[in-house]
Amino acid sequence: MSLEQLPEELQEIRSYLPEVVRRLEERIPYVSALVTQEYGMQLTVDNKQTNISEKQPRRGIVFTLFNGRFFQEWATDQLERNYLMGKIDEMYHLLETMDTMPERFNIDPGLQLDKHFVSEFSIDPDTVTLADMVDACKDVITTVQSMDSKITNAVVHYHDGKEHKIFVNRNKVLSSSLTLCGIQLVAVGRNKGKTRVNMLGSGGVTGFEAIRFKRSQLEEMIRDLNLMFRNESLDPGMYDVISSPEVSGILAHEAFGHGVETDMFVKKRAKAAEYMGEMVASPLVGMIDDPSLPGLNGSYFFDDEGQLSGPTQIIESGILKNGLTDLRSATVLGLSRSANGRRESFERKVYARMSNTYFEPGASTFEEMLSNLDDGLYLKRSSSGMEDPKGWGIQVTINMALKVKNGKLTDTIYAPLTMTGYVPELLQSITETGSDLGFMGAGGRCGKGHKEMVRVTAGGPHLRFKARLG
Repeated sequence: MSLEQLPEELQEIRSYLPEVVRRLEERIPYVSALVTQEYGMQLTVDNKQTNISEKQPRRGIVFTLFNGRFFQEWATDQLERNYLMGKIDEMYHLLETMDTMPERFNIDPGLQLDKHFVSEFSIDPDTVTLADMVDACKDVITTVQSMDSKITNAVVHYHDGKEHKIFVNRNKVLSSSLTLCGIQLVAVGRNKGKTRVNMLGSGGVTGFEAIRFKRSQLEEMIRDLNLMFRNESLDPGMYDVISSPEVSGILAHEAFGHGVETDMFVKKRAKAAEYMGEMVASPLVGMIDDPSLPGLNGSYFFDDEGQLSGPTQIIESGILKNGLTDLRSATVLGLSRSANGRRESFERKVYARMSNTYFEPGASTFEEMLSNLDDGLYLKRSSSGMEDPKGWGIQVTINMALKVKNGKLTDTIYAPLTMTGYVPELLQSITETGSDLGFMGAGGRCGKGHKEMVRVTAGGPHLRFKARLG
């Protein structure tokens, strides 16, 4: 096991944290510690200026203390060994009720494991000079503007960073070093008095190579931008549609994403809790959440409660099989642990959160799905969505939809649109699933409500279903 990617001061902390946990467990049944350290930078580059900012470095530790009935947490940004040892009595006092109330639950600390994980990348952003970063962003702008005279401006948003974590309980000493990098290109076009905007993103848990767009990606973005100048209004109603992997991803994230985060089950704020083991979608539908997929924006090696990453089958053949758990919800509800206990930072609470959430591919090619659609829409681009976990309502913004006629895509375009509906009704209307699988460009960050932001991405194959659009 090599710890070379872990900063020296974190290597030292990693070496003495097991002793702190042992001392705490002399009086507390279960204790774990999580150390996080993050840093990075952001660039915004356009034709006129370059803005450079450093992400505020954050480093700290949070202890999770469980007395058999209640969870408590204690956090600080002071990581010196003597300081932490001196705070043990203070942490004991958080759970003074443990001596007078019997235990209700036991927590399995897992198998013994001591391991360090490092994400893969081709070009370490830390080895790229600031001048070269700016030049690379400007090259993207120059390239895209040279491809079409109607593009009046282009903006590149670039970010990179390092994310180090250490998790310790009585059986596990885990650490990871992730390299993050992403880029979003925003192209602004103007034609005959109309202004339109299109975007293209790339990146995730990867290196500086994320900044390189393929020529074909730029050409498709510009082609779609030109189509947007001719957008028409759509009469509201129900339509037979095919969704792109991008739109399928938004649907996966919103339809059965937050709704199966089981901390919402504990709070009785998720309708999905009433339908576990029942048919909630077409038999063609499978859905997975998997933080172990390499390179994606929602990827990690273990969650913030020490659970090793792996796939969770949310829906299988249309049946709702599993929720996404954190330690507390799994303990209280008696559910199996999944690797979805996540924090925005050491200063924030842990919740059950999505990672890489996607529909599983099926058997149909995109060409076959198109040929089977006589009259409908191809939902190609989307930017956002919302759901109501308690009522199972969903709303997705569609940035671009193309009319399909007699099995072929036309140049008739509708934008923007809003897709609304009742989640089971929408998913049960799926009649074809594509054999492809794609994920959203650079992914993004998802909040629990309006806060508690974590890295996520979403994806899926092409899907055919009925949608209410307006």
